[in-house]
Amino acid sequence: MAKQIEFEQKKKLDQFQEGIKIGAKSQISRMILRLGIYQACLNNNCKRNITHDLVVQALENILKKESVIFSFYSEQRSEIIKQRESFDFASLLKPLTKNPKKAPGLLTARINKEIESIKRSLDRLDKLEKSLQIWKEGTRREQIVDSILITDLHH
Repeated sequence: MAKQIEFEQKKKLDQFQEGIKIGAKSQISRMILRLGIYQACLNNNCKRNITHDLVVQALENILKKESVIFSFYSEQRSEIIKQRESFDFASLLKPLTKNPKKAPGLLTARINKEIESIKRSLDRLDKLEKSLQIWKEGTRREQIVDSILITDLHH
C-alpha cells in the first residue's frame, strides 16, 4: 500500500512539473506568434489582411537572426502554429496600423520589444527546468533512507 501511494505521489509530482513547463512553453509560443504577426504586417506595407502563410514566412525570416529563439521555434513549431487559431490578426494589428505614418515605427518597436520578451522568457524557462529537476531529485532523495554503521572503538 505504501509503495502504491509513493508511486502515485511521484506521478502527481511529474504531472505537476510537466504542466508548469507546458504552460511556460505555451506562453512563449504565443509571444513568438505575435512576433510573426507584427513582422508579417510590417512586410505587407502595414496592412492588416495578412495570412497564416505570411506569418510563418515572416517568422522564419526574422528568427534566422535570433538563434536562441529559432532553436525553441524549431522544437515547438507545431505548437506555435496551433496558437494562430486563437488570434484575430486584424484586431491585434488595428491599434498599431490606424495611422499609416506611425504604423512602421510602432510595428518595429513592438517587434523589438517582443524579441526581448521572448529571450527573457526563454531564459526563465531554462532556469525553471533546472530548478524543477533539482526539486524533483531533492524530493526523491528525501525518501531514500540510508543505513550507516556506527562503531565505537575503545583501547
